[in-house]
Amino acid sequence: MKAVDMKTRIQLRDADRPKEIFEVEVQEATATRLTVSVPNTVVTFVLTRREEGAAYTGSLGGRVYVFAANLKAREAARKQA
Repeated sequence: MKAVDMKTRIQLRDADRPKEIFEVEVQEATATRLTVSVPNTVVTFVLTRREEGAAYTGSLGGRVYVFAANLKAREAARKQA
């Protein structure tokens, strides 16, 4: 997995409302787990994935969020081609 700088902000998508974006700060990242915090609050939560290459998923307040890092990289590569 590509290293993620701590305090990097990423955008999560709501699984039920894909047009809604939720921006969070990465506190810790491993190949299968992201610990994130909501900026300007004390709220933290964890997103997990079963294997490298899959999307991270996690929930907060009854809503499920998704972060697909590889999808974002693929879209950027496709735009450059």
